[in-house]
Amino acid sequence: MFSFYNTDIFEIFAEDCDVRQSMLEFYRLAHTFKGDFAQWSMTHTERALHELESLIHMKLGHLDLDYEEVREFIEEINFEGMIEKDLSIVKEYVGVSFLQSTEKLEIEKSLIVELEHRLNAVTELAELKPIIYEVRKSRFTNFKDVLHQF
Repeated sequence: MFSFYNTDIFEIFAEDCDVRQSMLEFYRLAHTFKGDFAQWSMTHTERALHELESLIHMKLGHLDLDYEEVREFIEEINFEGMIEKDLSIVKEYVGVSFLQSTEKLEIEKSLIVELEHRLNAVTELAELKPIIYEVRKSRFTNFKDVLHQF
């Protein structure tokens, strides 16, 4: 979300844009983010994004939207404040290092032992495919990476 409001949001609202269409796109993005955060049970952020949707909807009700007014509206939005409470909860349970680590991957020891045994038992090349799949699968759905997109 932080990278979104630092750069991407202002690309939607270029000076020569159709302000109403850009506001509709902004609404769509807020709605999408709200759904993403709801899937992760980040209710504080979800509620804040719902409030943002309501504000955008109110702005869309004005017939005379102009670029400067919309830009001021966006600059006043506290995006960091929207996610702050949920991030503090995540940090409380998994620690700050979880969100700061860049290349660290935690894998249960039992999975590593199981993969070692399976690799030692391989007699044919075709038997490696399911093991490789398990290794690849262990790399997916890193919660930090999911949050990073926002």
